[in-house]
Parts: sequence; C-alpha cells; structure tokens
Amino acid sequence: MPAVTATARTSRCRCWMSSAPKNRKFAAVEDYMAVKPLLEALPERDRQVLIMRFFEFQPQIRIAESFGVSQMQISRTLSRTLKALREQALRD
Repeated sequence: MPAVTATARTSRCRCWMSSAPKNRKFAAVEDYMAVKPLLEALPERDRQVLIMRFFEFQPQIRIAESFGVSQMQISRTLSRTLKALREQALRD
C-alpha cells in the first residue's frame, strides 16, 4: 500500500471540509422536499418556525427574537408542530 504523505492527507481534508457546507445544504433541500406537502398544510407561523430551525439552522433564541416571543414559546411551538407532523406522516 502506498504511503500517504501529510500533504495528501491535508489536501483530502481540505477537500472534504470545503464540500461539507454544500453537502449540508443539499441534504437540507432533500429533507425540505420530502416534507414540503406536510409543511404547506401548517399554519404560516408554525411553518416559518420549522423552516428557520431545521432548514436555516437558527437557534431557538434567534427565532424567538425575530417573532418577539420567548425561547420557551418557540420550544413549545416546535414540539407541538413536530408531533403533528409525525402523526400526519404516519397516517400517510
């Protein structure tokens, strides 16, 4: 087996790391397309909270600030909405 030089390892690492954000965004698009019909049936506010949290990767506190509510309210909204989506997905 050929020896792997430090330069080759570094190069491969850089390549993987530079593609990681693209892969993460691509996966988010795939996830969104899979749940899009379920999301469209949600009330606008609940849908926006889910998109901000799981597709834009924003922390709950930032979402809460943008809606002018507490982080706890966003947490409850996420829990309630995810439960409803789970139940809907299992029915379909």
